[in-house]
Amino acid sequence: MANYRAVASGNWNAGATWGGGAVPPNGAGHNIYSNTFTVTVDINVDVALVTNAVNAGTFVGGGTAAAGGGFTLSNGVTLTSNVTLGTPATLVTLSSTNSASIVGNITGNNNSNTSCVLNSGTGTLTVTGIITGGSASISNFACNNSGNGTINVTGSIVGGSVNTTNFALANSGIGSVTMTGSVTGGSASPGANNSSTGTFTVIGDITGTNGANGSGGTGGPSHV
Repeated sequence: MANYRAVASGNWNAGATWGGGAVPPNGAGHNIYSNTFTVTVDINVDVALVTNAVNAGTFVGGGTAAAGGGFTLSNGVTLTSNVTLGTPATLVTLSSTNSASIVGNITGNNNSNTSCVLNSGTGTLTVTGIITGGSASISNFACNNSGNGTINVTGSIVGGSVNTTNFALANSGIGSVTMTGSVTGGSASPGANNSSTGTFTVIGDITGTNGANGSGGTGGPSHV
């Protein structure tokens, strides 16, 4: 296992994007830091972690990672990795008409007005894993559907703490979200929230005082 940091904005599969000119190899449990830059995931990726946090560890090619930056998903790619937000900016973005997949756990943090993973376009984001809300003072989304696209999740989601708007999985646009698995409310926030005119369907159990809520679409996530 090794730590890799971006040194320029560019494609994941380009040596010039990374410290030391080495593209992070798949399957070895590496930790990947965006380091203030925007990395386009243009190939299928299998690593341990992607984050925009700062880290003082030892990196391939030397140096240390600064907080910031993020990753954008190209059409058709699969990102197999845990995704952990480290600084107040969207970490992983799917935009335009692109569709892509994430296999791994998605975790928000304590930064307000952020989305760890954001689908802002018309495409479909497929997530397999556990999605956990953050602990910000307001509006922290671990996974957010802000456009008129689609998010399909298989796994489980758990709401956040501190504030009632720290949702694990939110439908804030006019698109649709389908959650297959369990939804559990956090200590302060619902696991699932629909604030749009779109649809949010939960196929599975909803538990906890703050299990799921919403004001748009079907009046909140519908339970199948």
